[in-house]
Amino acid sequence: MKFSCSRELLLKNLHLAQRATDAKNRTPVLRNVLFELSGNRLSMVGYDHRIGIKADIECVGEEDGKITVPCPLVIEVLSVMMEKTVYFSLDDTVLHMECGRSRYNFNCIPAEDFPPFPKSEGKDVFDMDKKMLEQGIKQTVFATNPDDARIFMGGVLMKTEKDGKIVRFVATDGRRFAMRVFVVEGQQLP
Repeated sequence: MKFSCSRELLLKNLHLAQRATDAKNRTPVLRNVLFELSGNRLSMVGYDHRIGIKADIECVGEEDGKITVPCPLVIEVLSVMMEKTVYFSLDDTVLHMECGRSRYNFNCIPAEDFPPFPKSEGKDVFDMDKKMLEQGIKQTVFATNPDDARIFMGGVLMKTEKDGKIVRFVATDGRRFAMRVFVVEGQQLP
């Protein structure tokens, strides 16, 4: 893998992808972000089996490839640099980064160890008002327990009923229960 890109753009999108990593996880690869270069497009994926975020940026790609990088460390280094362009090259599991006169090497984990990002097949896709989604989650997320070994206790269930005219948000941690129901007027959801 070999490419160059804008430092600012990379830093901004790495911050986004990092939100889906788990710094406390015992599995080291879940603390990393997957870099996947295809042509002139770099995808950065953060995924911890509960949350997944994928961010893409344009870059100048020379050699395609993929590797998982220690995101907090890369962000820390990029934050103090002043140059506009950053150059990367991969040698086995060591990612070399050059920016101006600075050179850094990051020990990485092979991309094969990264969990597969779930793919949406389009059958359960629908449009929803942003404020409704935000309000539904905010009003129920307090009843979740993200630290529970049962993964479903860390999320909010969103369900549509009556041909999409009713949208329900439900959350529980085994002790608390929260539910928010919206009636959708004039909008057809699946």
